[in-house]
Amino acid sequence: MRVGVVIDSACDLPADYLKEQNIEVLPVNLQLGKDQSLDVRDPSATIDFYSRYAAKRQHAETSPPTTEQIVSMLSDSSTSDYDRLLVITISSTRSKIFEQVINAQLPLLNKVRQKRKQEQIKGSFYLRVHDSKTLFTGQAVLVHEMVRLLQDESLNFDELCRQADQLSDCIHAYLIPRDLYYVRKRASQKGEKSVSWLRYTAGTLLDVKPIIRAHQGNTDTVTTARGFDKAIEKLMQITIEAIDKGLKTNTIVLSYAGDPEEIAVHPQIRAFSAYAQSKAINVMTSVMSTTAGVHVGPGALSLAYAV
Repeated sequence: MRVGVVIDSACDLPADYLKEQNIEVLPVNLQLGKDQSLDVRDPSATIDFYSRYAAKRQHAETSPPTTEQIVSMLSDSSTSDYDRLLVITISSTRSKIFEQVINAQLPLLNKVRQKRKQEQIKGSFYLRVHDSKTLFTGQAVLVHEMVRLLQDESLNFDELCRQADQLSDCIHAYLIPRDLYYVRKRASQKGEKSVSWLRYTAGTLLDVKPIIRAHQGNTDTVTTARGFDKAIEKLMQITIEAIDKGLKTNTIVLSYAGDPEEIAVHPQIRAFSAYAQSKAINVMTSVMSTTAGVHVGPGALSLAYAV
């Protein structure tokens, strides 16, 4: 049984890892000003996007792949390469990607099965669409663990999916925006009132940074700090406490809306990485997706673990 894993481009896994593990990426449609493109998790293009987005604060929007895009992409790669396909999407409470893949499921199955029959490929083909209930680095933690579990050839597909369901509920993903302008702008575009004008103004004047958590499909602000550096310090302490209690997996994923080398030299990040290493915890770092960056802005930080 050959199992393939598919993600959407909001999942903050490094490009090298995706290539090494043959993970397919469903691109998210991106519009920056008048320019349209696809977010395909290209690090260079993403870093360039952050430079342009920060410089001009241009209007930016994302939209999920269409049903036709999903069927076209996955039918080509799935026909001969895989017998089972696990598609892991960003939380359905924050994006319509999960809904779009569900809508594409039946036409995709029909097309793949027809092509497999024509090419005389024996065996059945099944597809499972999984709502990760988390965001960005949280998706990355989940996908990394599913890839690890797939190394056990005795694990059947139903058990893999059951493990994904269980782990999703254990993932805590955090975000620290550097500039609240982008968070408020996206919230207002969506009609949300989570960041009011008064709260935005006060937060900007006092340099208050929220630490936002995504867990089991919900998002909330767990605490705040005066300044980005202090917010990082608080988040690292939260994470160290989680490590000391015991994590479900030995991987923590960190992403940055910019060049990851910039955040890697941050004193708090360096100290935390050394501590994690001393506890045999792997810290995987990547460029934050363009899709995430549109919502939280350049310079934002995300971190996730399962506990």
